[in-house]
Amino acid sequence: MAAEEEVEQQLVEAVSQEVALELSTPSGNSANKFRCCFCPFRSCGRADRLGKHIRKFHAKERLFTANGRTQAQWNLVLAMFEQEQATGNFLQRSAAQLQQWIAPDPLTLAYLSKHNDIDVVLLLTSQGPTYVLKAQTVNSRRLHKNLYYDHSFASLLLSLMLQHAGKSEPVFNGVVHHFVQQQSPCVLLGLRNRLTRRRLMEDVAGLPCVQSLREGLVDTCTRQGEWHVVTHDATFKSLFSILGQEKMGQKDGEVHALHSVLGRSGALAGLTPQRTEGLDCFQAACEGALPRSARETTKWIFSDTPASVEGCRRCFPNLVGVAEDPLHLVFRVEACFGERRTALSRDVLRLQKKFAAPELGPIYNGGPPEPGRWCGQRKRARALERDWECYCAQPYQRHQDYVDDILDICLTYPSDMSRKDSRGKTTKQILIAGASFQHFAYLLNGSRARASLSDSDRKLLSMGTAANEALHQQFNATQRPVIQQHRESVDVVLFSFTLAKLLAHQSAAYWPTVSQRSQSLLLSMITGHLRREFCPAFAKNPVAVVRNRRLARAPVHRQNPAAARAAADRAAGQSERWATHVAARKVRRRWILKRTVFTKKKQKRQRRGSGKSPVPMPQG
Repeated sequence: MAAEEEVEQQLVEAVSQEVALELSTPSGNSANKFRCCFCPFRSCGRADRLGKHIRKFHAKERLFTANGRTQAQWNLVLAMFEQEQATGNFLQRSAAQLQQWIAPDPLTLAYLSKHNDIDVVLLLTSQGPTYVLKAQTVNSRRLHKNLYYDHSFASLLLSLMLQHAGKSEPVFNGVVHHFVQQQSPCVLLGLRNRLTRRRLMEDVAGLPCVQSLREGLVDTCTRQGEWHVVTHDATFKSLFSILGQEKMGQKDGEVHALHSVLGRSGALAGLTPQRTEGLDCFQAACEGALPRSARETTKWIFSDTPASVEGCRRCFPNLVGVAEDPLHLVFRVEACFGERRTALSRDVLRLQKKFAAPELGPIYNGGPPEPGRWCGQRKRARALERDWECYCAQPYQRHQDYVDDILDICLTYPSDMSRKDSRGKTTKQILIAGASFQHFAYLLNGSRARASLSDSDRKLLSMGTAANEALHQQFNATQRPVIQQHRESVDVVLFSFTLAKLLAHQSAAYWPTVSQRSQSLLLSMITGHLRREFCPAFAKNPVAVVRNRRLARAPVHRQNPAAARAAADRAAGQSERWATHVAARKVRRRWILKRTVFTKKKQKRQRRGSGKSPVPMPQG
């Protein structure tokens, strides 16, 4: 802090010398009008009045600027100094820059030349931040107080939001980089405050043209039959960084589960945060991601927990059935081996591929079970050497066949049956639970769903919710640098991530190319097009002439009461959650230690050294 104050003091001394030099050698023009070189438009009729004006309004106590209400010119001086890292004629150059930005008409210039304090506001454009008169913002949008932006800046910000998945820091680093390329003299004006950054992204995401873009993409997918089959999954890890809520607390008013809904070929309908899993939260997530017209076309739903989404006819009125992901059991088994593929999981994967074969038959909707029998007396596995390609091409007909195949795997790998996952479940327990009749019936529904599709649609369909799992990993990778964030920051990130995925999918699915393109390359091309004036002009009104102070300070954009209340509610919610977070950090937690062979050896060494019994360690 001392270094910053020292640098600012050096700038103040340099500007003081600039003012003193002008007072010693005043300048005039040919029209016998003495114009102040430190003001953008102020002029005096006599040299003594000019000197009096400079001594009064360009003193150190007023930060050397005449516009004392907003201090816009001094902010411009600071921005120019930080950007150029040099001192010299900053007051004169800032006045010339303001004159170039405002460029008033003759009648407005006549008014401005007679007044010391002029009302200017900050306008963000694609060329950089500029200061203009309030009347000149008639075709712009007001964010708050004295900050406005036009449609060119909205196009720039939207393209960067899609490119960086809505993360504030890289997005506005890209904005600053673009401003430097445009040779803006003050690239940091208006873009330092964290809340201002988030409100800018929220406002751009809520523009009618941006919302229409997303709705148009969803409607196009609906016409192509994308939502005929949807896959659903939920993850908790993605929302661990939200402030003010305990991990996995799942209390009312909190969000812990991030629900993802994908179409048959991988189109992302939406990422929706909810309190937890279950039928009610699932229906709320789907209603927030897809409109009614899209949900009416859905016939099948794939899920890891099909029993929890059974009965969602209110959300999907034309639903035929719910199916289980065949790969879910494979992932559960591999979790016991550190997420690694083993010979055991390879054989389980071979069996689960049988449920990818199309098969007509009755659809299971949670009826009474007809289970097969688990033969625990059998001590030897049947021969697993078979023609797996032909065997997997034939779907299961009886539950007993599936139970026998799972039992063969258990008997083939007896040493792996005691391995445990992070939840404490052994491999054998996972396989026995996965071989239950309910799981088998919902897995068989997947064969029924594939039989109802055409060959071309069947090729687009993925194996259950594996695409959702990959999507969660990709989203978590984008959020890895985030340690803590407010609830409101998540919405912009989810919207940007979803819209970017929809745009890339639309281009890849419905605009064929000569060779295959990666998603990142497609998104780079799309964002480049969006940056070129995607957002239309907000308005096309003439700029009013400013003849007096009343017109200069007249509001151009009326305040939206609903938006003001929403901003106040967001601020109150953030304050409350931050207080909860601070209170939780003050609570001294009891650390839970896991007893391992290393802690046992440490206790033995302590016992031999002190001759006392070791302190019992808490059990994990």
